[in-house]
Amino acid sequence: IMYTTVVTMERKLKKIKLVGCVHVAPQEYYDRLQEELAEGLVLYEATKSKDNTTANPSDLIKLYKIFGDMTGYVFQREGLDYSNPEWINSDLDMEVIIASDPNFKSLVESDLPKAVTSMESMDVRDIEKFSFIFKTAMKLIPIVKFFKLGKSSHSLIGLRNDKVIIDTFEQMVDHNFITIAYGEAHLGDFIKKFKKFGFEVTEKHKVCVGI
Repeated sequence: IMYTTVVTMERKLKKIKLVGCVHVAPQEYYDRLQEELAEGLVLYEATKSKDNTTANPSDLIKLYKIFGDMTGYVFQREGLDYSNPEWINSDLDMEVIIASDPNFKSLVESDLPKAVTSMESMDVRDIEKFSFIFKTAMKLIPIVKFFKLGKSSHSLIGLRNDKVIIDTFEQMVDHNFITIAYGEAHLGDFIKKFKKFGFEVTEKHKVCVGI
């Protein structure tokens, strides 16, 4: 079973819905997620270039798509419908992320292109092995979360979350209901930060699908 968390927080007449997302998953999972994102103005995670003129997908997006092709799963940007005008990108530009974390620059410029090249050159047997390992890892997500790997206190995650917090309050000038669709690892930090502004958790449940 694959699952992610959905948390509702409220303060008087204002409501925030936090929807955890997995970036590569079965289409059935995204169909369920789409239902959770049907209410409120949606702020979603998606890094891009500062001028938004990059013609080709980044190597990270290529890597996610390769994961999807090899496993029969779907990349998040293809599994969800982003055409709704009430969906707004809320993330840091790639240039800002690189400037904030020197290690990320090496990852983007060197490590990711190498990973893409390596995976594109895999033969059928290697792909079958990778698919098995990847799907097994997806089933272990609940265990990984239990041991709190990838803590939300990481400085880069915190910086991206701060951008979402600011965007949320800007949108609350005209909207009473904001839905935030972000990676599961971000949710704990979101909850902690929104609580500082007087929001309290009023409901929590899981989105579950079999894999």
